[in-house]
Amino acid sequence: MELETAARKHPLDQTRVQNLVSGRVYKFELEEPVEGTGKASIVLYRKEAWAKPGKNSQEYPILVVDCYADHSRDPDGGQTKDDRNDRAFQLYREVDRVLHQKDRFSRQWPVGDEDGLLVLGCFRGSEPNDVALKHGVAMVRVTYDVQVVHSG
Repeated sequence: MELETAARKHPLDQTRVQNLVSGRVYKFELEEPVEGTGKASIVLYRKEAWAKPGKNSQEYPILVVDCYADHSRDPDGGQTKDDRNDRAFQLYREVDRVLHQKDRFSRQWPVGDEDGLLVLGCFRGSEPNDVALKHGVAMVRVTYDVQVVHSG
């Protein structure tokens, strides 16, 4: 399983993340608009490596995670709060609880999936950026340094 697929499925094992993103995490790009929906979304993709791989089956990709959030809205779509920045950071915090492995134990992403990706370590590679406005909504970006092993 490739990093983007495993990293997309792994946070969705967590109810708190599922609830914030309505059960959807995107790979590579935002596939549906968030502006005006009252929703939040996650987009993740691989960047260059953070360490040169040796002659083994390990890889060291940088995983970029973008957390998007719109303002809270009523059922008619009217804005109820000016909270998109806070919601983007809230989403980042929930994702960070899942991805940032402070204990240094290896994990299978997603948990319990025998075809999943063996992750030896996943550490926050950057602090979350200041909130940016992108696609009309708040966006917080953070990176993770990941150490993975591919079998075979």
